[in-house]
Amino acid sequence: MTSNGTALDASTLFGGNGSEGLSFGGGASLYLNPEGTIVLSGQTTSADLAATTNAYSVSLNNGTPGGFDDCFVTKFDRSLNVLYLTYLNVGGNTASGTPASCGVGAIDPAGKIYVGGNIVSSTAFNLANGGTGANGFQKAFVGTPGTTPNTFIAVLDPSQNGLNQLTYSSYFAGGGSTIVRAGAIDVAHGMAVIVGDTISNSTTNAPDIPLLNAFQSTNNSPTGAGTGFIAVIDTTKTGAISLVASSYFGGSAGVGSTSLRSVAIDPVSGNSPTQRVVVGGQTTATNFPTMNPLQATLVGSQNAVVSLLSVPNSGSTFNMALLFSTYLGGGV
Repeated sequence: MTSNGTALDASTLFGGNGSEGLSFGGGASLYLNPEGTIVLSGQTTSADLAATTNAYSVSLNNGTPGGFDDCFVTKFDRSLNVLYLTYLNVGGNTASGTPASCGVGAIDPAGKIYVGGNIVSSTAFNLANGGTGANGFQKAFVGTPGTTPNTFIAVLDPSQNGLNQLTYSSYFAGGGSTIVRAGAIDVAHGMAVIVGDTISNSTTNAPDIPLLNAFQSTNNSPTGAGTGFIAVIDTTKTGAISLVASSYFGGSAGVGSTSLRSVAIDPVSGNSPTQRVVVGGQTTATNFPTMNPLQATLVGSQNAVVSLLSVPNSGSTFNMALLFSTYLGGGV
């Protein structure tokens, strides 16, 4: 759109012979770089997207089209010409009715693209790292492939060739459905913060999600209700040390469900070596963790929640801590 809002500056059609999930339900998202380039990511059933030369994955779900979804990542210049386009090879299988979903978190000054989403594929990263697979803190899919959603986070470096472009990848899940809802990236340090909800280990679903330096180490929600989670990940490292901190975040009483839906890294630095993050979401729990609240109790059946947390930076070994947390809601 032009600056005065009277005309389109540029527009384009984007897609292939299937459908592209450019909607909230498809998990798609868009990131605008300061110089004007655009990175778009979402789900697709198209088998003919024009992947760029030496893309990470040039075909839908590694060349096995079916009635399931893969994800794509594309970068446009200011005139909406495609500079980079790749599939992510994270589709499930032809028997799965659960689609993949994907969103872009950021692009750093070096051009690395941070993406994440939800998948049911146990083979999504098998081709990476010379065939050794994911190189993060959780290298294997957890649960039932094709059925149990796992969260994933990945970093692509388009300056590399082919499979070498996937510089970081990790699953994040426990024994039950684990869904990421939002993420924030500190591109200066390669740090990612993700939030969402999970039913892992809510009485019957084991194992837990990966936990480290947690302020809440158990899923207290009733079976199947779901509770929030937050995780801090250092994508500049590989293996177990790339997980900096992770925790459940929710209550148990009442209906007891919590879903964290948004997160932002506080630009005001905490006391070194911590950083602060703000999370928001919704809960039906009557004992959601609060700290210095504006509203101390649940009003009605479901309220919004807003929290400020102190979280470790890479290499720190102390627990996350609540600095502020409150219900926000009326009587409905």
